[in-house]
Amino acid sequence: MATKLFESELEAWETIHGPSEEAKQVRRDTRRAFRDLFPNGHNESVRGFVGAVAEQAEKGADLKKAISTAHLAQVHPRALRLIADHGIDYRPFSWRKFRPETKEVQPRSRGCFLNAHYMMRISREARAPRWQWVYVEGIALGPLVFPMLHAWNAVGVGGSVARDWTFYSGTRWTRYLGIPLTAEEHEKCRHLAHPRKPMFHLLLDKPHFPKVESYLKELLAERAERQR
Repeated sequence: MATKLFESELEAWETIHGPSEEAKQVRRDTRRAFRDLFPNGHNESVRGFVGAVAEQAEKGADLKKAISTAHLAQVHPRALRLIADHGIDYRPFSWRKFRPETKEVQPRSRGCFLNAHYMMRISREARAPRWQWVYVEGIALGPLVFPMLHAWNAVGVGGSVARDWTFYSGTRWTRYLGIPLTAEEHEKCRHLAHPRKPMFHLLLDKPHFPKVESYLKELLAERAERQR
């Protein structure tokens, strides 16, 4: 879990990936912590963990009482179940060769839903249709990331690689389980959550999930039917 909060992702990158001995030690410690959390590395799913938390939430447990679940208290219990039952496991994409620390436009701190929407929109403007990114919302966790509701991107609804611009400094040590939405599906959810003035928010939290629940269940059922 995160031991330090950074003001920006750029600061986190410089602290973790810099050339100093301190940064090298941070990387060694993080690799060790990742192996302890996930002995099978990125082949290990967090589905079991999310399912167990969903069961606790469904029984009315106070998730804030345990540090490992405190940040999941904002997620609607039925949304946790939906993620556990229908989420896709994602392996992380490495941003290192793209030199993210040199980019003029940096991710907004604590704005993963906005960052994921922005990257999806950029991909639609600049890439061929088969490379268009989708918005994914679900659970992320690792030695640098508390288990939390989070948003990232993937290539297509069938993609299995998390392109996490928000946490680009620590994504290589993060596991992901989430539900992908195309740009049109994400827009539909935003309209359902805020009919008068669609806004950008996480969709699976307690205030918004009941408004999009039926649509998401129908959407996932249709996808499952197409795969048969």
